[in-house]
Amino acid sequence: MSFGVIFDLDGTLLDTLTSILYHVNATLAAYRLEPISMEECKSFIGNGARKLITRAFASRGVYDESVVDEALARYNAAYDADPYVGTSPFDGIEALLHGLCRHGVSIAVVSNKPQPTVERLLAHFFPDVPFAVRIGGRADLPLKPHPDLGTYVLSRLALSPTEVTMVGDSDVDISFAHAIGTRGIGVSWGFRSRECLAGAGADAIVDTADALLALLLTDCPTDI
Repeated sequence: MSFGVIFDLDGTLLDTLTSILYHVNATLAAYRLEPISMEECKSFIGNGARKLITRAFASRGVYDESVVDEALARYNAAYDADPYVGTSPFDGIEALLHGLCRHGVSIAVVSNKPQPTVERLLAHFFPDVPFAVRIGGRADLPLKPHPDLGTYVLSRLALSPTEVTMVGDSDVDISFAHAIGTRGIGVSWGFRSRECLAGAGADAIVDTADALLALLLTDCPTDI
């Protein structure tokens, strides 16, 4: 029997909030708009870059889609050119990933961040981790929490929903897990509160990477 874990990226494996905030505010500044706060940024993250920019501009009274389209292109280009500023893995994440690998667990990353940026971040921060699947925002796939994305990821892993656990920091991740029939574990160190994760129906909420590893290995079959 096999076992797999699907990880969210932002707020789960990597602390990208400072980087996202920096690039969003640089984009807003290009249009002479006031910057957003870190708390606002947290609430805008989770459904991809378009939603992020749309929400940021709407919060400053700009709803023109042509402006949002232009700003999104500016934001994506700037972020992909420099996705590392202020970004780092959360405590214990590297040990968590390597611990799962030692037990033969298949690891996937599914993010709503654009695919090229996902590839760059994983290569930069986790060069030695053999991710089985790395999925970001792509034109040919819907974003989380759409179940068709989950079906695609499960097929790439060659695993059934009962053989996979989804780990993330947001209600979007928990909704994604439930949409594809997997267990959804929330992490409290990310961009959403424990209350948000509980309200979304997280099957468990963990506070440290060590606790997450222990929980995942409890379900890990002994024969893989």
